[in-house]
Amino acid sequence: MKDNIYISVVVISFNGIEFIEDCLATVQTSLNNINSEILVVDNGSADGTVELIENKFPNIRVLKNADNLGFAKAVNQGFEMTSGVYIVLLYLDTSIVGI
Repeated sequence: MKDNIYISVVVISFNGIEFIEDCLATVQTSLNNINSEILVVDNGSADGTVELIENKFPNIRVLKNADNLGFAKAVNQGFEMTSGVYIVLLYLDTSIVGI
């Protein structure tokens, strides 16, 4: 377990600029007092999703696939890159409310 990460959140993304900001903001807020990491696996978005993440969420790691490798492949890539005790898998249209 690297850096005592308790929760790893993996978000799968593809051309989701209209959803990703709210998703990441609510996840960050929910994890505020928890030793955690957030990773976005982007499947070749061409709508500015990656640029938005890099500009507004510089502390979130982004794995940028050149092409859409599919959901299952992206999930496996994300799981391989995390180090938490628990892994939470989200799609980019998820918002966390009330934790």
